[in-house]
Amino acid sequence: MDDLKLFGKNENQLDCLINTVRVCTKDIRMEFGLEICEVLVMKRGKVISLDGITLPNGEMMKSLENDFLEAD
Repeated sequence: MDDLKLFGKNENQLDCLINTVRVCTKDIRMEFGLEICEVLVMKRGKVISLDGITLPNGEMMKSLENDFLEAD
């Protein structure tokens, strides 16, 4: 698998999706390259600034950089 995008209606749904992917990838002994994973949170079409999200195993997934978003 090369790229994976998860879309959740809210943070709880996104946490559930991340956990599902974590369980499946653990079963097939696949690892995330967390150094290149990023998260983007939007509410009502606006980007919400945050430091990132904490994964179930305690690791942190960083937030997508604002510089990239403003390049449009």
